[in-house]
Amino acid sequence: MEMFAANWIANWNARDLDAILAHFAEDARFISPLAAELTGSPIIEGKASLRAYLFGLFHSALGQGAAQLARRA
Repeated sequence: MEMFAANWIANWNARDLDAILAHFAEDARFISPLAAELTGSPIIEGKASLRAYLFGLFHSALGQGAAQLARRA
């Protein structure tokens, strides 16, 4: 389980969407309060929908000595 968690965190921090999605089945059901805030529903159904949702979260801005991960509006 520690290896899974370490991989997940590394993949998330690298914004490696393919590596993150490798942890999910095609018919995955992802539940998140942030999804509810952004999409109107806390449930993301299916890997393709999850890819679209996560891709929207990965907009970032890099600056001098800083990085910002901004959620979509």
